[in-house]
Amino acid sequence: MPIETEIKLALDPAGLERLGGSAAVEEAALGPWRSERLRSVYYDTREGDLRAAGLALRVRYTAGGCVQAVKAKRDAIRRAEWECALPGETPDLAAVPDASVRAVLEGVRGRLGPVFETVFTRRTRVLRLPGGGSAELALDVGEIRAAALTGPPAGAARRLVGVTAAALRAMVDRLRAAVPCDVEPRTKAERGYALRDA
Repeated sequence: MPIETEIKLALDPAGLERLGGSAAVEEAALGPWRSERLRSVYYDTREGDLRAAGLALRVRYTAGGCVQAVKAKRDAIRRAEWECALPGETPDLAAVPDASVRAVLEGVRGRLGPVFETVFTRRTRVLRLPGGGSAELALDVGEIRAAALTGPPAGAARRLVGVTAAALRAMVDRLRAAVPCDVEPRTKAERGYALRDA
C-alpha cells in the first residue's frame, strides 16, 4: 500500500510567492519549477459514507488525461493512496487494489456523486532534504468549490511530499523560518467537506 507523507503550510498567494522565491527553496532546489493546471472532482454519497469511512475518492483532470485517486488518512501527515489512469471521467471502483477499501466503495456504488471540486495551478520543484533524500514542494493557487460556495484559495496549503516525517519536518522548519506561517492540518478533501457543510 503506497503511503504519502505530506505536510501543508497555510499561506496566501503572496506568501506562496515569497516562499517559492526564498533562499531556503533556492538553496535546496534539485531542478527547475514545473507548472500545470489541475481540476479535481471529489465523490461521495449525500450522507458522506466515504468521509465517515476515512476515505476520499477523487478524479483529477490533467493535460495527460484523467487520474483516479483513493486516499485513506493514517495520521496527521500520512495517507495511504491508490492511483490509476482512467479512460474517461467516471470513477473505476474495481481498479482499487486494496480489497477492504474496494468493498467500501462498491457498497456505495449506486449512490456516489460529485460533492465538490478543486481548481488550481500547481507549481512543483524537487528539493534536497536535510540529511539526504528529496521531496516535492508543491505550491497550489486556486479554489475549492462546493455548490454555489467558493472557499479560500487552495493555495493556502503548500505541500511537501517525501519519504520520512522527520526529514520533512526539518525542511518545513527551514521553510517556516524563511516565510513564517502555520501548519495546515486539513487535506483538500477535509476543506472541501467543511465548505460543503457550511
